[in-house]
Amino acid sequence: RLSAENRELQQLVKLDAVWADPVLSARVIADTGGAFARSLLLDRGVNDGVMRGMAAMTAQGVVGRVQTAGERSSRLLLLTDINSRIPAMLEKTGDRLVVAGNNQSKPELQYLRQEVPVAVGDMVLTSGVGGIIPAGLPLGTVTEVVVDGEGRRIRIALQPSVDLARLGYVSLLPSVRLDEPVAVTANDGPINQLANEPVNESAQAADAAGADDGAGDTGRADDGPTNDGANADE
Repeated sequence: RLSAENRELQQLVKLDAVWADPVLSARVIADTGGAFARSLLLDRGVNDGVMRGMAAMTAQGVVGRVQTAGERSSRLLLLTDINSRIPAMLEKTGDRLVVAGNNQSKPELQYLRQEVPVAVGDMVLTSGVGGIIPAGLPLGTVTEVVVDGEGRRIRIALQPSVDLARLGYVSLLPSVRLDEPVAVTANDGPINQLANEPVNESAQAADAAGADDGAGDTGRADDGPTNDGANADE
């Protein structure tokens, strides 16, 4: 276990060197997920410069985003959580879409136009829409494309680039558009009350992908159930 953590830290050091702005490294101290949540608790908080919306990643790719923060800890919403919506694009064509969590191991791709070709093995990257998560970061690869009897795509599954079950450390990236530091409260309430930015961001991505004209593959990027009690309290 110690050697594995050393390898993780060495990879993060190499990753941090790529960014011009300071990058925070954080340790995963608890898995706070449950039947309706996929989240982790990190040992960095507002006192360390953590802000809501920061992208979290490893050397392999994006893990998720900071959802809430306390003074000395923060909560990371994984990209597989049902409330997670990340603006993305196909690497090979640049066509925009949304990576939508579903509380399963493989999130789905939404709002990709039917005429855009997609196949198993295609790489999906962040698009940068919304100005919070930087563009061009690996999210995963297409692992399944399901079509109906008429040949229309009804589901596209994504295999995340990172093994989310074996996370020890992550790097928190500065946002492209800086957010205000999260106010520290004793009880922040349901997670969806603090999810405005991720939801707005996915709506922008959906608009850019042509969702307003009904061209989406898998339906509407809604919020899904709330994750009650998922707060980064001190």
